[in-house]
Amino acid sequence: MKKLTLILLIGLITFTGNSQRIDLDLFGGISNYQGDLQPVFLTMQSAKPAGFAVLKYGVTNNFFVRFGFAIGSLEGTDAVNRTDLKTRNLSFNSGLKELHLGLEYRLINPENFKFTPYVFAGIGAFHFDPTAIYKGQKYRLQPLGTEGQGLDKYPTKKMYKLTQMCIPYGLGFKWQINCNLNAGFEFGHRKLFTDYLDDVSGTYADEEILRTARGQTAVNLAYRRIEVSPTRPYPSEGVGRGNPKQSDWYYFTGITIGLRINDCETGGFSLGGLFKGNGSSGRFRGKSQTSCPTNVY
Repeated sequence: MKKLTLILLIGLITFTGNSQRIDLDLFGGISNYQGDLQPVFLTMQSAKPAGFAVLKYGVTNNFFVRFGFAIGSLEGTDAVNRTDLKTRNLSFNSGLKELHLGLEYRLINPENFKFTPYVFAGIGAFHFDPTAIYKGQKYRLQPLGTEGQGLDKYPTKKMYKLTQMCIPYGLGFKWQINCNLNAGFEFGHRKLFTDYLDDVSGTYADEEILRTARGQTAVNLAYRRIEVSPTRPYPSEGVGRGNPKQSDWYYFTGITIGLRINDCETGGFSLGGLFKGNGSSGRFRGKSQTSCPTNVY
């Protein structure tokens, strides 16, 4: 996260003095996830508010480098899961922060059209920290090692890291309102390399081993079916708790507002022309640049 933050700052300082087109996109929408506690792909169920800002630097008319920071939250619960999983009774909530660096390709030259669809992909880092509420108190799940992570008895179960890499990719479209302002929609999916976004992945640890190493709270949060079925025994060691064959995912979707942060005519740093029209020409001075639509179809 620190390295990507440094890249973002360097990019901002370096590119704002250049005459190429520079946009700042502000996003408002929702974040959601797919995993063991919500196996459905693309649903509004359990969606949470999210926002991000993306600095975009025009390399050519169609290619833009993206530097982005996103913030949101994720949650999932077996209470609204498939019928066969509801009795497992697990749940989680996590804050989410992400930095990403990527490349955006605009499928239609924005010089000639106000409406511009685009696709993007890159690399990023995200931070999460799953928690659960038990008897009115919030507990962080990762330190509890609910599946026996980090115990000598289970050498293959490593403690998962709360900051990890991801691969962001997605699509969207923009509508140029005037030379300095556009509005649009974006959907961005994230490929992850962890199955512990929701703290659920593999198999149950032995109850006594987990209790001795991590305490009764770890046992209580590892298997919560007894809250709805008190006579149900704790599962045997090695019984499946989640699906380790597929990593978790998360995604953002929402509305964007794009602001041009260098002037249409001069290429200098300026937001003063935000509510001007397209100007006399809508083009940069000097060499060919990414600018406003000049021939609207």
